[in-house]
Amino acid sequence: MTPNQFCFHAYLARRLLPHGQRPTALHVKIARLLARWQHLCPSHGKLARAARCCPRTVQNALNRFRRLGMLDWTHQGAVMQSSQRLRLPNRYRLIASFLLLPPPKRRPAKEERVRIQTPISLLGKHEKQALLVKWGLAA
Repeated sequence: MTPNQFCFHAYLARRLLPHGQRPTALHVKIARLLARWQHLCPSHGKLARAARCCPRTVQNALNRFRRLGMLDWTHQGAVMQSSQRLRLPNRYRLIASFLLLPPPKRRPAKEERVRIQTPISLLGKHEKQALLVKWGLAA
């Protein structure tokens, strides 16, 4: 998946998913920033500064995209000569298997169909006639 496709899928997820699953507008902004990053391995702090939010919001956004199947990452580390271990930024991978399809449109069953009533159709026969005369529409 290209970074542009990742941004587009994040935008579609924002518009199409049910309320509890959709990413927020800030999450989509973080996705756009992550996709524009040159090497796709920024730290949470750098992403947070670029998005003007806190690092915890970046973590929430990345976890949301991971749960949706759009993003995955691996931890990077290094060992120094003094056998001290360093934690480096994550390396992110955009997953191409995520497809958002709109929910299928279902025609309601006959019992579920509701007759749409306009305010004029709610009036009685004599009230309709009085309104038509009042507005000069009676023949």
